[in-house]
Amino acid sequence: MSDPEYIKGYKVDRDKLKATFASREDDPEYTRFLGIWQKFPLPFKYLEVGLEPDGNTALVLVLEDEDDREGLEKIDIPSLGEPYTQIFTPAIWVRV
Repeated sequence: MSDPEYIKGYKVDRDKLKATFASREDDPEYTRFLGIWQKFPLPFKYLEVGLEPDGNTALVLVLEDEDDREGLEKIDIPSLGEPYTQIFTPAIWVRV
């Protein structure tokens, strides 16, 4: 049995991190914030890397996964409120 092709959940959004927190010369990629997933307010299945439309990758807190993208689009996931929306972004990704 292989892993599902698509994952749905919330990514740790580096663009939002840049807009919310000051840049540091010793950490221009904001990797010091990757531990932010530990404060995520919802139960999630696992952490995974997803492929962004621009070819970059994202750290995703996976809530649902399937081989069928259309089926996955029909599955609702809980919404996040503030302050979590300042850091996390929901979507569907192709598993890397």
